Amino acid sequence: KESKCMLILFFILLLLIFAAEIVAAVLAFIFRARTEQVLSDVMNKTLQNDYAGPKAQDPTSAAWNYVQIIFGCCGTTGYEDWKTSNWVQNQGQGTRINFPNSCCVREKLSLDNMPKNETACYANPSDPMYMNSKGCFDKMKAEFQQKILIIAIVGIAIAAVMILGMVFSICMVRNMEENTKM
Repeated sequence: KESKCMLILFFILLLLIFAAEIVAAVLAFIFRARTEQVLSDVMNKTLQNDYAGPKAQDPTSAAWNYVQIIFGCCGTTGYEDWKTSNWVQNQGQGTRINFPNSCCVREKLSLDNMPKNETACYANPSDPMYMNSKGCFDKMKAEFQQKILIIAIVGIAIAAVMILGMVFSICMVRNMEENTKM
């Protein structure tokens, strides 16, 4: 049996969730520039202070290696970001390399695949045949902008289903009221 109270509660809950989604979308649009700046700052901070090396298993190092390999990028704005990092500064003088090998071009985009030519990568970091010299921030931003249309379409579809749910719940409540009057 239908419950008028439950249908009204369902409508109110859908309305609250719908309103929260609208507020979140508006805030995301308003603060998008600030969000980009915060992301850039966090990327710089973790690169400079927290990265422990290409073979390190801590979450920050693993994340940097993953991002650089998968996105084919290096550093936040470019490979020179690494020169001032704690990881580079703490290396011994004779063994110093200025960026991790996750910046080097790979035959296949795979975390366990070695660079195509690591020696050439370190010898000539501006050569795009061996080195991913573009920064990860711009690559990640471009990837997000490519996906934003899909995200928007999914959000609109969810909103449409919620609106239909609200309309049908109100229709059912009105139908129940008409049936009780008879």
